[in-house]
Amino acid sequence: MSTSHVSTCRLRPTNANSAWPKDFVILADEAGMRRCRSRVNGYGVVVTSLTIEIVPQRIARLDGEFKIEHTPPGVEMPGAPDDLMVAKSPEGTTRVRRAEPDEDDRWLAFYSGGSAHGLDEPGMTVSIAAPLSASGCPIFVVSTAVADVVLVQSAQLDSACAALRSVGHIVSV
Repeated sequence: MSTSHVSTCRLRPTNANSAWPKDFVILADEAGMRRCRSRVNGYGVVVTSLTIEIVPQRIARLDGEFKIEHTPPGVEMPGAPDDLMVAKSPEGTTRVRRAEPDEDDRWLAFYSGGSAHGLDEPGMTVSIAAPLSASGCPIFVVSTAVADVVLVQSAQLDSACAALRSVGHIVSV
């Protein structure tokens, strides 16, 4: 395991006309935190820190690109046998399926099955999510009882791979 320092910044507007607070996570040393503070004009920054034990994993990119769809409650979403995931919640139904060639907003999937784990193994998902978030990669996580699938926007492939490798993950694309 490697240790990474994770700082969570809560941005608070400095005047009443500013937008709502926004949270983001960065992996940084103190110099990085100073850079973070200097880049957020118009906001006061409150920083909380925690140390995460990164669990290095073998992560493979799944073939193809995916589309994430969501429908509101009460609207049926047809599933297909090759869907990656369909989940229902009080807010509606979300489906991850293979993207069609002409669709925009495509996502790539990273699978942590090379380091399969049980439900009682702490830190597995955050070990993947934290470095991706720190690098600015939006993510969508699909978990099973033994592994995680973390989707990143297709345009983020290089930065996602670099972020994962930077904390000790073995990534195959």
